[in-house]
Amino acid sequence: EGSSAASSGEFTLLMFIKICERKEKEEQNRTGCAEAPTAISFCFAQCCFSQHARNRQKMKLAYKNWRQTDTRFNREEAWPAEQFPDADFRYFRDAGCLVCALAVMLVHFGIEKAEDESLFDPWILNRKLIGCGAFTPAADLELSDIGRLYPLSYLGSVSYSQETLAQIAENGLPCLITVPGVNAEHHFTTLIRLLPDDAVVYDPLCGERNLGSYVRICEIRLFRTEKMQS
Repeated sequence: EGSSAASSGEFTLLMFIKICERKEKEEQNRTGCAEAPTAISFCFAQCCFSQHARNRQKMKLAYKNWRQTDTRFNREEAWPAEQFPDADFRYFRDAGCLVCALAVMLVHFGIEKAEDESLFDPWILNRKLIGCGAFTPAADLELSDIGRLYPLSYLGSVSYSQETLAQIAENGLPCLITVPGVNAEHHFTTLIRLLPDDAVVYDPLCGERNLGSYVRICEIRLFRTEKMQS
């Protein structure tokens, strides 16, 4: 994939150069000047290509930077009273850890294919989950309903141990790991990678963090893709 991306980039840069050369030839024909300022063409093309690359980079999902406290996810209630009359919390900053952790899991494990944050982020996922009826009137998310949106099955929870987590990682199973929370019984994190004696998780409050830094680890919430089932 890396070589394909490089070829695509080179081709784009060459296209810019050819456009510049064509413009210069038109200018030469108009002015009668035979000299072609190729260096200027190349610099201009390089600048255009660099801007193009920067724009593409901005489009990439920076999913590990998502935070449940982000202003963009808290401009309005995530779980309004008219839809969720029994909810204790209505804003992402107070109870958005599960949806944030789930969004990161979907992207990290390649289940969600969007590459632009205008198409997918925790807020968009939350609206989709509301739309498919995955929340109770108390705004509790039924993880088993994730299959309404993605080729994914929720397998339930298992007790945490390093050995269990290692087996889960070896089999490539997507999972969330719960730790003690503040506003709720559990705070949700996403497994990112294993370390020799620890693991790195995504925490919706602070980003990447070593799992061993938590006072206690509660349980593991397991998922399986349809591809794994077949």
